[in-house]
Amino acid sequence: MVTVMNPTSASRASKQLERGATIVEMIVATMLLAIAVLAAATAMGAATKTAAVAEHRSVAARLATSEVESIRSRPYGLIGIDPATRGYKPRFEGRPTVSGRDHVLKPTGTVSVGGVDYRIERHVTWSPITVGGSTSAEGFKIITIIVAWDDTGGPHEVRQDTGIFRHDDDD
Repeated sequence: MVTVMNPTSASRASKQLERGATIVEMIVATMLLAIAVLAAATAMGAATKTAAVAEHRSVAARLATSEVESIRSRPYGLIGIDPATRGYKPRFEGRPTVSGRDHVLKPTGTVSVGGVDYRIERHVTWSPITVGGSTSAEGFKIITIIVAWDDTGGPHEVRQDTGIFRHDDDD
């Protein structure tokens, strides 16, 4: 026995199947689009955070360089930390601090740039030097600048070190 469908009911059944498939396709497409938009938004947020941390690091490096150059421009005999100032440490990393009442450097400071507070630590220490078999405990000075700050990426710091020697024409 052969069943013959009415052409009108076959056309109606076909349209119902197409309508259902189109709705499912739309739901899947919407879900894929939502996932893609969420991933893009997350990536943009991470990129913005990374850019902000990089900018803060750049500012901190400029501050540290400025501090080092400012200290290096002073007469050799005045480069040291005043022991009467708050934050003074008699030793740093095992080396004695260059100190004296005539030294004008303060061991700490704060600078605010673009709404971010940068904490600056200044250290001037003696480093021994050996020349011709003779060792001097006060051979040359090591300047260490540490600039630290906190942001959405957490705590960070930049450090710069340099050594300076007495020249015959230094005070």
